[in-house]
Amino acid sequence: MKKTIYLSLFFILLTLSVKAQYKPFQFGLKVSPGFSWIKTDMKGLDGVSNEFNLNWGFAGNFYFVENYGISTGFDIISVKGSYLFDSNPMEEPSDGEWRNDINLKYVQIPIGLKMRTSKVGDFRIFGEVAYGLGFLLSDKTTTYKDDVEYVNDVEYKNIRNALIVKLGLELIVLKSSCVTAAVSLNDNFTNIVDGGSLNHNIKGSSINFEIGFMF
Repeated sequence: MKKTIYLSLFFILLTLSVKAQYKPFQFGLKVSPGFSWIKTDMKGLDGVSNEFNLNWGFAGNFYFVENYGISTGFDIISVKGSYLFDSNPMEEPSDGEWRNDINLKYVQIPIGLKMRTSKVGDFRIFGEVAYGLGFLLSDKTTTYKDDVEYVNDVEYKNIRNALIVKLGLELIVLKSSCVTAAVSLNDNFTNIVDGGSLNHNIKGSSINFEIGFMF
């Protein structure tokens, strides 16, 4: 009986000792202003503009050792941009250049690995590599020719797949809290178009400057 009590006390003290060295989990909020763009490798299509976007979200980090852990949460992200094509959405003979202006919104769930350095003063450098699973919330695509608006005939997939790469700094401001700043690339690697008479192959990616506060 005494051995059981002593072993229990030992493991409790060991757990408290480990937790005293680093915080095993963090939660926080973030905002991410940046630019998104449309890219394509399909003949006859050409991405022509970048657009400002403002994303935001909730972040959670779960560390299995002090400097390595799992990152997750959810983000509300926008994918904006324009591309040109040489056939119109009414399936009539091509008579000039058309343009689609895209404004899509997704809820994204990132799942990845976070790595950070030991503290240098009040700072840490960190990096993240994650897969981003996005679910389409809204679609505000507009089709133009010669600045005249036409009926949009593009449908988008409900799922978006992305690789997220992030590099940033943590500034410790309280004993267990920190401000974060990072540059993040959200690179869409699958076609986001799903049918319609315009069977286009396009991807929407973004680069953002992320500011967050972790508790």
